Amino acid sequence: MKEKTVVSFDAQTFAAYLGEYDFARRAKYTVLTEDGKLKLRGGRSPDKYELLAECETKFFLREKPGEIVFVKDEGGRITEMIIYTNGQEIRLKKL
Repeated sequence: MKEKTVVSFDAQTFAAYLGEYDFARRAKYTVLTEDGKLKLRGGRSPDKYELLAECETKFFLREKPGEIVFVKDEGGRITEMIIYTNGQEIRLKKL
């Protein structure tokens, strides 16, 4: 497996990703910052995982397989997060 390259972004760029994302009204995922790092908390789990950027809209987690892609609308606002893991595509709308 190819080693992924992590790129860094400033706090202002991170701000666009922050908030809650809804998974078919069954679970909410939260993107937040903690200790200057972008993190993901999924569903009801208290666990938080650092989101590592490959580029401005594509991220991965060291602890779990897969990738996370943020989707922007025509105005540049984040509208959706897509998690690709274990052959599945999980789409979450930003609230």
